[in-house]
Amino acid sequence: MTDRSVVYVTCDFEAAGLDTRLHSPLSIGACVVSEEKLAFREYFDRDLVFYEEMKPVSMAYEMNAMRIGCSELKCLATARGFVRSMRAVDDRLDPSHQRFDPLYVLEFMKNSCQDREVVRDRLISRLESLRQDRQILWLTDKEFDQVHLSELLGQYQNSPLFKWASQRTMSRFRKYALGRYEMLGVRDCRLHPHKADEDAVFLATIAQPVIFGKNG
Repeated sequence: MTDRSVVYVTCDFEAAGLDTRLHSPLSIGACVVSEEKLAFREYFDRDLVFYEEMKPVSMAYEMNAMRIGCSELKCLATARGFVRSMRAVDDRLDPSHQRFDPLYVLEFMKNSCQDREVVRDRLISRLESLRQDRQILWLTDKEFDQVHLSELLGQYQNSPLFKWASQRTMSRFRKYALGRYEMLGVRDCRLHPHKADEDAVFLATIAQPVIFGKNG
């Protein structure tokens, strides 16, 4: 039986590296898990998705992580488009280019993206508008994302805005999220893997049958 007093939310982070003690998150995506089965794009159409890019708090990085984590950032795509409009090129902003410069990108993001506190407040505001007095239970597919979310929302621990899904639910969800989602009839419809909002929606499409379907 569906518990009407809770709402499940998935989240995903892209970061400058894999060490959560050293490397800053660069973007966050979150998605409310629909009780009914929705197509991938319907989550966006129904305004169930949150996305923000944020200032790094550290200049530490790993090259491979930066190439992946920056590959779909809106701020870099916008900057590259502006540079092209000026009939110029700045390959330091292009993660696929050999001249890609992580330190240059991190400095650029420090000057152009939102403070973490602003991102946190926007996320809280969005959650308040979506939860309808229900307890939010968070789901992540990796400990990496769990640590970053805890750091972002730590002051709300065990409030109606921030509580982890039960260990049993998290374990079942991760079993399918980490490679077995096709057993649920879920397809990977992301156009931009490693874009945090699309990753969060993909996770929501996996969580939906786990929590609300016959696998729940």
